[in-house]
Amino acid sequence: MVAQIAANAITLAGSCFCQSVASRWINGIVVPPRPLYHHDMLPINDRRFMTLSSRKTVPLLTKEKIRLLEAADCLNSIEKVRLLAILAGKRWLTEVSIRKDGSSHNISVTDLLDDLGLAWIDECYTKKDGTRVDWIEVGANAAVIEYITLNRHTLSVLEAGVLYGYPVTAVLAASGILNEKRKRVREKTTAQRCLGGIFSSDNEKDEERFLEEQWQALSRITKEIVSEATLHLG
Repeated sequence: MVAQIAANAITLAGSCFCQSVASRWINGIVVPPRPLYHHDMLPINDRRFMTLSSRKTVPLLTKEKIRLLEAADCLNSIEKVRLLAILAGKRWLTEVSIRKDGSSHNISVTDLLDDLGLAWIDECYTKKDGTRVDWIEVGANAAVIEYITLNRHTLSVLEAGVLYGYPVTAVLAASGILNEKRKRVREKTTAQRCLGGIFSSDNEKDEERFLEEQWQALSRITKEIVSEATLHLG
């Protein structure tokens, strides 16, 4: 939804044209000319992310890829759900853990990602105590990985929320635009733990419904992966 709104806004901004108007007198003050647009809206930065069209291709979800995910013993159940969500077009970014002393395990993970047609990149950061944390960042296509790599130090909460497929109101709450739900009375469901994580105060029920609908959609694709995650987190 956020991505669609932004895309529509960019399209409108691109189609608008400016006209010069004469200076006007208002209450004895000269008001300089200002641009007029076909649509009343805020000015939009129409800077587009430029990359090769081939990098924007999103892999198709096939029965063979579902079978590969179901049989993958190099992934935990949550990782399987989130990769399935990417292939199902529910999210665009996720992470997969790797082992510092498990090169064969890590190769199995990257080979699987290649077979699934997903783009990935090795990532890491160093904690204040000097501990290094490594993982694999996985994107729906190469353009996603390229985008987060180029914007690694400036990626906003809004951008990250869209890429992770979180409910729009939850993303706005995490950005400080809406009130965020700090403490939850209800225990998180498996769907919320796998697909969500943040909630707004005023839209919590709608956000829960959004995640449950995604969960049911994934369950219709493969009950095995969803049941495995439910058992693991139960």
